[in-house]
Amino acid sequence: MKNLRTISIGLMICALLITLTACGEQKKDDEKAKQSDELTISEEEKVADDKVVAEINNHKMTGQYYNSLYIQTKMKRHQFGQDIEDREALKNDTLDELIAHELMRQEAEVKGIHVTEEEVEEEFNKLKEENGEQLDDYLKQFQLTEDSFKEQIMYSLVYMKYVEKEIPVKVSDKEAKALYDDLKKDDENLPTYDEIEGVLKEQISQRKQQEELQKKIKELKETAKIKEKL
Repeated sequence: MKNLRTISIGLMICALLITLTACGEQKKDDEKAKQSDELTISEEEKVADDKVVAEINNHKMTGQYYNSLYIQTKMKRHQFGQDIEDREALKNDTLDELIAHELMRQEAEVKGIHVTEEEVEEEFNKLKEENGEQLDDYLKQFQLTEDSFKEQIMYSLVYMKYVEKEIPVKVSDKEAKALYDDLKKDDENLPTYDEIEGVLKEQISQRKQQEELQKKIKELKETAKIKEKL
């Protein structure tokens, strides 16, 4: 199946890649379809779209975004064979991610980083064009609206812009070669270093950015006013 556009490299879109891939595989593999059918989101797990689930520096986050993140959290656990029955853990993980996303958005705004409705709409239209059937199936299966999906795109674009502007990283040839040597130990058929040098450096770059981003979110949490409502 077609992948989502590579521009959407944020954590939320990474989760959607897993989800949409699962939807596509349903049509190709009966066993996988059966496993995916086992994953459901009950009404008890959902909250009303307009219910305030958290206040972050006086900004209210509602059930619409919580539900979409909850589904992704459960889907990721399901895909990797992790426990999906512990609803309290699912709820806490979802709230933690929701809080991190909003803190990052607020910090981006302070830095003059904004995402317009036009940018979100443009990304949504491109994603729908490339993944229309799988996207429609995903929204229908979990009773999500296009607005909730667009909200995810907004946070993903904020992530991308913030990382590019505020967390520039450099990757040396030495670092890339060290990663290559480690991978080569486990895979003798690995392409030559020159062939995958760019991929290696991109992987290292993203890891470094994620580490720095997690440090920043931790700092923001220490000073933020956060009230969980669930």
